[in-house]
Amino acid sequence: MRHKADVEEQRRILVVEDDVDLLASIDDCLTAAGYAVAGVTNGLRAQEVLENYTFDLILSDWRVPDFGGIDLLCFVRQFEKTPFILMTGFTDFIAQGDIYQSGASGFLPKPFNQEDLILTISTCLKSAEEKRNLDNEFTKIETSQIRSESTLSADLFLRMSAENYVKVATKDSFVSTERLKSHIAKGLKYLYVRNTDLSHFFSINFDPKETETKPRTASSEVTPALKVLSGNPELLDLVNRHYGPTKR
Repeated sequence: MRHKADVEEQRRILVVEDDVDLLASIDDCLTAAGYAVAGVTNGLRAQEVLENYTFDLILSDWRVPDFGGIDLLCFVRQFEKTPFILMTGFTDFIAQGDIYQSGASGFLPKPFNQEDLILTISTCLKSAEEKRNLDNEFTKIETSQIRSESTLSADLFLRMSAENYVKVATKDSFVSTERLKSHIAKGLKYLYVRNTDLSHFFSINFDPKETETKPRTASSEVTPALKVLSGNPELLDLVNRHYGPTKR
């Protein structure tokens, strides 16, 4: 018999993480944000807890011992559609196709900060109630167009679906040539930038010499990039200088 939360207004979150220091840090952060948190350090214990209690969201490390994060996700999906977020290193995220094809509600690439943690959780909880198409809010950038040996002027995302974009690189982080080449070699062809960050990205991190392809919006079925550019004369002028006059 499953028990309901003692405090109905609090969202209940199960955190599965074998790093006890990180688990404690996540617990402190989420508790301060008003969530009711239960933490366990292995997948088998998580399975036992889930057989007896309900949660509004599950946050699990991909490499958790005894019963991995994806195994736990499959177990949960047999019975319910509780929002499920997988935590994983970015390299694992790119290298292991089963991670981002697993049907998880969201992903939290490590390392992450408290802002990313809270935002990812709140987005997944909101998405579980109301799906929102985000394609019009992002522009697709070829990975080869990103200038290496530079500091990012904007967050970078992976597109999982029209409703789910995962932040994989944070503003002010350094992009090394070796890391960029590694991601390209593993098949990471595109990354995405918020339309609101395009001006900064084009002026600092964009390298048009690497490709003849113009930047496109997240989906061929959504508003063309030109529509985004036309509303920003300075950005349009910058792109025209790189590519020549942009045709309407």
